[in-house]
Amino acid sequence: MRTLVFSPYLSSLFNAVMLDRLQEEIHAGAEKLYFLSCFQTFDICAFNKTSESSNCYYCEANIVNSLKLVEGDYEVLRLAQLIAPEDRVMADDFFSNVTDIRHDLYFETFDVGEAAISPYITRTRDKNLVRENKDGFLRQVSYNSLLVYLGVKRFLQEHQIEKVIFFNGRLDYTRSVLRACQALSVDCYLYERVRPGGIIECFHNVLPHTIEARQALIDEAWNDPAVPQEEKMRIGSNYYERKRKGEVIIARSFVVAQEKNRLPAGIDFSRKNVVLYNSSDDEIAAVGPMYKNPFFEGQEDGTQYVVDFYGKNFPEYNLIIRMHPNLKGLTYHYVEVIRSLHQKYPNVYVIAPESEVDTYALLDTAWKVISFGTSMGLEASFWGKPVVLLAKARYFYADVAYVPADRAGVDALLTDDLAPKDKANPVKFGYYYLNGGTKARYFFSKGLNQNYFKGQPMKKFTLKQKLINRAIKVYTRLTKKKVVIRTF
Repeated sequence: MRTLVFSPYLSSLFNAVMLDRLQEEIHAGAEKLYFLSCFQTFDICAFNKTSESSNCYYCEANIVNSLKLVEGDYEVLRLAQLIAPEDRVMADDFFSNVTDIRHDLYFETFDVGEAAISPYITRTRDKNLVRENKDGFLRQVSYNSLLVYLGVKRFLQEHQIEKVIFFNGRLDYTRSVLRACQALSVDCYLYERVRPGGIIECFHNVLPHTIEARQALIDEAWNDPAVPQEEKMRIGSNYYERKRKGEVIIARSFVVAQEKNRLPAGIDFSRKNVVLYNSSDDEIAAVGPMYKNPFFEGQEDGTQYVVDFYGKNFPEYNLIIRMHPNLKGLTYHYVEVIRSLHQKYPNVYVIAPESEVDTYALLDTAWKVISFGTSMGLEASFWGKPVVLLAKARYFYADVAYVPADRAGVDALLTDDLAPKDKANPVKFGYYYLNGGTKARYFFSKGLNQNYFKGQPMKKFTLKQKLINRAIKVYTRLTKKKVVIRTF
């Protein structure tokens, strides 16, 4: 099979997983195998937002160093080799009529706007694009993404590529490759890390954020007859127990800075408490329509609706909004509008992101929980709380929460006494996070940031490379000029 492996970024995780896949493809006997990377074709990307020449140098050096560990035959390509002059002409023509980079900006079937917007939001947290016209990142990265799309699409056709492998697919240049594959019906395999220890998962022809595809992986693991059901329940439950203790399992913990058992002052907890956990939804803000809220314009609109509903109709209840700790330090309107809801009505309380109030102690007081997609919706369901889900989420189809059929069905779920959902449903997720996925042969990770290929740490540089990198930093700082020093 004619196969392309693509890894364009200065990310030890992305690169380690892709090198593992490259080596596995060699062992599988690929008819023709290509490894494609940026190699300083561009000076800006999801991992180098400010166009630092030193980052580009280290990115190239990191991949070149690591490729020396790969055994077997394959051809290494630079993105620049795939981009033809006519691609730049076409991109120039397309963007000549584009004033702003928006979510609905498409070239053919390629969501070129969101390819750039997604990493922009990740880096700036500016999900409403308030500052985008002051930031050249969006325009430059969307332009480059179109070049990648055009160049890779032609390469796939001319070289009759049958299989393409890359990591994640959400960010700029990997999104370009995903859409090029989809446009030509070329099979692509998008990898993600499930958890530390070298455990990976694969998504076929879709983004890992695709709700149905992720649910299919979770169900497949849960339905594996090799593991007794009691053991699955034990393992899956253990995930939530460890999460509650603040343990880092698959992602950073946001509760370690909180004071155990602390509740907010000034609230009468003898009343019925509705606890709303809002979400930090940067990652899904630009992945197409799959997460479009079916009930409200967005999370802020939905939260305001809930506040007015309980404030006007049920003054005898408490509505407590626990803002996501990952929103700490942000001053964007979408954050401030939630803060401003505190005491809009006497029974409405907002717990700020930086508050040391214990998220789980608050959960224990809840009569019901409202979620806009946060993982606390899953956790609340596990801990026996009825959950009302008012947005798309990775557990939207998992029957862990009550989901209204439409906007008209929201009020009843906010009003009625609801029974908790079957505990086995959230346990399926916990089981997958601790026991799902596939063990990679050559990739391994310790914690969230230490990644290895064949036992060697990624981002391991020679003394010469470190000195060159330092010299690049000094030169660019003094001259305000960019510099390219090749290692490949």
